[in-house]
Amino acid sequence: DMMKILLFAALAFAMTAAPVSAWSQARTAESVLDANRTAVGSMPTTGVARLQFDYHSSGLTGTQTTTVDLATGAYTDAQESGDVSFASGYDGRVPWQRDISRTYTPQQGGDRVQVAINAAYRYSNSWWRGDRGGATLAYIGRETLDGRSLDHVAVTPKGGKRFDAWFDADTHLLAKVGEDRQFFHVTETYADYRREHGVMLAHKIAADPGFGEEGIETAVLTSVTFGPAQPLSAYAYPSTPPAGAAIANGGVSTTVPFRLLNNHVYVEGMVNGKGPYEFIVDTGGHTLLSSRIVSEAGLKPVGRSVESGAGEGHSTTGFVHYDEIAIGDVRLRDQTGFATEIYDKSIEGMAVDGTVGYELIRRMVPTIDYGRHTITFTDPARFTPSGGLGVAVPFVFYDHLPNVSG
Repeated sequence: DMMKILLFAALAFAMTAAPVSAWSQARTAESVLDANRTAVGSMPTTGVARLQFDYHSSGLTGTQTTTVDLATGAYTDAQESGDVSFASGYDGRVPWQRDISRTYTPQQGGDRVQVAINAAYRYSNSWWRGDRGGATLAYIGRETLDGRSLDHVAVTPKGGKRFDAWFDADTHLLAKVGEDRQFFHVTETYADYRREHGVMLAHKIAADPGFGEEGIETAVLTSVTFGPAQPLSAYAYPSTPPAGAAIANGGVSTTVPFRLLNNHVYVEGMVNGKGPYEFIVDTGGHTLLSSRIVSEAGLKPVGRSVESGAGEGHSTTGFVHYDEIAIGDVRLRDQTGFATEIYDKSIEGMAVDGTVGYELIRRMVPTIDYGRHTITFTDPARFTPSGGLGVAVPFVFYDHLPNVSG
């Protein structure tokens, strides 16, 4: 999934300094980290660091702003590139993300909490502390990469999951971090170290989820400032309700017919007044628009994004902004989706023009009646569950997917 690649890659706050002339200690995880801290110099341990980057990923160029609480590692991270923007954050309790439809969603499913704890651990340089921030450390050994000797340390923060860090054996600066995130193994590399405010920072950071050049994110540091601490609430999940969906004429609900083929639910919809088009209602999917829709509705794709799920297949798509998708009286307005082919006509015996999913269902309450082949969409602010007709099952979000216990 595109979000998984673009949103997840928290940048380690890698700070080191000039080479240490002697390496007299026996190599242990602790000695590697102590050498790194000595090389760094007087890095603040409290307050806020704000880092600005030039950002490039998926054919998009823009800016990235990372704000870090140096005492706890709480953070916010945002990328902006025209109509396409993403954000994530963690206040020490609940990780969250803002997707390309500008919807804020708490992230407590899968490994999201563990990955956020790991990022906060690195951002706060907790591995420098006397108790190593409560982490379990292991020195794996000295390895050679591209002619450089690297000291390999495995780190498992308390409440987090194992990640691996490689430090240059000569300079003691952080060279690489490897970590499993969702379905991917992400490798971050750090280069072009320069002194800022008395400490050394990596000015080029690249995150590679393993899909080749198209999947690599790069961030080039343009400025950094240090300031006084702010409340941890500044990093907390914004509980802003999702915007960009309504029922025409202020209606409470609307009912539309659907076709059921191969266990897929199909509805008709209009895009920017063009159509009608056939959409799959895919509760686990995103807004996808075919080349037919893109052409007929006059949409303009930008960038590229590598798409993947749990399998080995990957495909490339572009981002596309639309003014309106209308399904019955439901209106999705002023959002960004993905331009991609859905699948060939031979699969279902009919053309499939697009998909509507998470972005719609996050904003409307759908009630699917398979017997009548209808879906009723209801304004969530005015929705009342029918008593006795079902069981409410609690879930948490893993990206845009609900996780339940069973």
